[in-house]
Amino acid sequence: MEEASAGVSLRFPKSERLCFTTMIDRLFAEGESEYSYPLRMTYRVVDLTSLPEELRGGRFQMMVNVPKKRFKRAVKRVRLRRLMREAWRLQRSGLRDRFLRECPEKVLHVGIVYVGSEEVPFEKVHAKMGKLLESLEGKLFPKSEAEPADAPEKNEEG
Repeated sequence: MEEASAGVSLRFPKSERLCFTTMIDRLFAEGESEYSYPLRMTYRVVDLTSLPEELRGGRFQMMVNVPKKRFKRAVKRVRLRRLMREAWRLQRSGLRDRFLRECPEKVLHVGIVYVGSEEVPFEKVHAKMGKLLESLEGKLFPKSEAEPADAPEKNEEG
């Protein structure tokens, strides 16, 4: 609730949900993956101009998946999907804002798959989602050579 009062939107609107089958197929066929058990994240950055007009939903979209092969009961699958979406919703704002600001002509598609074979508590899903988002931010926005050079100078002075 504190973040919402600070002006950061915690909503998860339809425009941020990846639901086009064509885009999902391309994401998993051409995307890069990160892994943090029990989650695997696949992401793909696309030029906005390369997408057909009808497939332009939003510039920052994600989807979640819990395989029926691992969880036969729909109740468990739905619960895990909700946990993953909630962890994403609570932690995505920094990455989303930076991506939208620094990459105006790009689209980011993210797919998160639950690869574990047992249910885990929300705290673990939340922690692993944070780890994946940190990793994704590091890959999308690598630190420049100028930043590490500045850091040692500050340490020597102080």
